[in-house]
Amino acid sequence: MRPFVWGGIAAALLWLAFFVSPYWSFWRFAVAVEGGDTARIVEIANLRAVRVSLARAIVGEAMADRRVSRAVTGTERDANAIAVAAEPLLETLVTPEGLGPLVSDLRTRGAPADGFTGRRTGWNAGSLSGLGRILAASRWRGFRNVYFTVPPQAPANVQFRLQFRLSRLAWRLVSIDLPAESRARFAEDVTRRLSARPGEARPAEGRPDEARPGE
Repeated sequence: MRPFVWGGIAAALLWLAFFVSPYWSFWRFAVAVEGGDTARIVEIANLRAVRVSLARAIVGEAMADRRVSRAVTGTERDANAIAVAAEPLLETLVTPEGLGPLVSDLRTRGAPADGFTGRRTGWNAGSLSGLGRILAASRWRGFRNVYFTVPPQAPANVQFRLQFRLSRLAWRLVSIDLPAESRARFAEDVTRRLSARPGEARPAEGRPDEARPGE
């Protein structure tokens, strides 16, 4: 009977370790962001996957912006052209030095003052109360994906959703769902870049082979 008891205890401890592990990774990431520890940020974040997630969000937001249709001409208004215009922005954002400031840029206009500690992120992950709110705002999707909504006490328009995925026995940040304000701001940046590009003249209205008056 004793081997079964010890086996049950071992299984329970393994399950507990598995359940706690994504929260441990997130806490280490939060501490790294607040402390500017770029080495640890690179260790925990899959920069390539994060870049793909941000590119999709920014390009999608820019495609939905009506000003893009006025910023480009002809067939240039497509996802490829916008993605090219977004490259310089992504090169700045998705770096060990840029990722921390990105998720720290809360734009907390209208956010409640209580719960914010003045740290760069406002997550307050280092305290029991802050960590408790983050745990309450986390969501599992299957056994390999956990989503953290931060800061949990902030308005939805400034909240980030960070996706951590289990890969090769380690939980890593693979996606950042930007808040509405950040998506709009980055889309505006892409639109300005498109507007600055030398455009081709729009084709004249009417049939191409139709002679114009006076010709």
